[in-house]
Amino acid sequence: MKTIALVGLFYDKNLGDPLMVECVEYFYNKIAKEKGIPIKFKYVDLFGRKSANEYEFTQFQNPGILDRTNVFLLRASGKLIRPFFPKLDEQIKNIKFQINPNEKQRLNNYFKSMLRDTDLVVIVGGALVKYRLIRDFHNPMHTLVEAANHLNINVFFNAVGIENGFDLTHPSCKIVKEYLNYPNIKMISTRDDIDTLKKYVGNSNDVIIGKSSDTAIWCDKVFGFEPDYSSEEIGIGVIDPVRFVQYNQGITEGFYEDWICSIISQLDRQGHKWKLFSNGHIPDFEFACKIAEKMGFSRDVVIERPVNYKELVETINSFKMIVASRLHACIIAYGFDKPIVGIDWNDKVLFFGDALGVPERFFKPKDKTPEEVVQIIESSLDSKYDQKYRMDYRRTVLKYLEKSFDFIN
Repeated sequence: MKTIALVGLFYDKNLGDPLMVECVEYFYNKIAKEKGIPIKFKYVDLFGRKSANEYEFTQFQNPGILDRTNVFLLRASGKLIRPFFPKLDEQIKNIKFQINPNEKQRLNNYFKSMLRDTDLVVIVGGALVKYRLIRDFHNPMHTLVEAANHLNINVFFNAVGIENGFDLTHPSCKIVKEYLNYPNIKMISTRDDIDTLKKYVGNSNDVIIGKSSDTAIWCDKVFGFEPDYSSEEIGIGVIDPVRFVQYNQGITEGFYEDWICSIISQLDRQGHKWKLFSNGHIPDFEFACKIAEKMGFSRDVVIERPVNYKELVETINSFKMIVASRLHACIIAYGFDKPIVGIDWNDKVLFFGDALGVPERFFKPKDKTPEEVVQIIESSLDSKYDQKYRMDYRRTVLKYLEKSFDFIN
């Protein structure tokens, strides 16, 4: 019996992340059965959480050698420095992690305990290979890879998102480069920016890299759902406007809010049926409710926030097409062969449009007027994908999952 550790964001409210765990597990079971290899799984949360109620990264929960005054100063300095000196802010955050023995040791102990007696570590996917903005994935990932290396366990990054950009003057970028070049990293497949991935791993012949689809693109098969083509509703998946500011998209939160409202108004005037939805992230759902109230619509136009990924999959399958910013909303819709218009906020949605061969339907808000967006939506409503290309693209992720069996100890 072989044991595979599945590493992901198990407790995230953005349901695309835990969804990938289910999809990866489904295909490992399927491939293992075909190969006649008995397997079982361990489930490892990247932040070492044991429930949805735990904070994802409680730095300085027990300050230890740092007194409370120093803790306050470090936190305050980050807030003051971040807008003007982002690289320095990243350096401060990394120093926080390194000099906080409680948090680093907690993660190290958690990973070593969870990975013991494991034969392969699999990062299930998601936008985890990144060094800038919002969440610190690089330090926990470095600790994970280091722990696996200490235990002589190989690691496979499956269909991960690679942050667009490579800057070794960024201290966090150096951390990403370091952990991606550990000797136990055997294979990395990415759903988007393979050019940046190549910069991280260089010309190493010791690691296999490649481009693949996201595993969640098979959600129809994983959950046994048939595509529902009976609906005439357009699903509008909104995102918290702050994301456009955080990722320097050249617009304000107010611009995005007015832009979305104008698109909805035009669709409504032209008789299109529509509803607002979210991927489960609470600020996204709250923004959808705000839009409905601002425009004078009842809450009936907002689908209730999904609390598990099966609900999210069912919601997206209930639409004729979707207009969305969250990547996994787009991925799920493509899995059900639904038309998609993607609104990008950090380049990964644009990468997906390129992968599908329909880049003209994926854009940033600053690049299209509401009138142009509505034209794109209407021209896409009854569009069809090239089915041979679609199936070939979907199968790419299976190729790497099957290959990963070669690295089981």
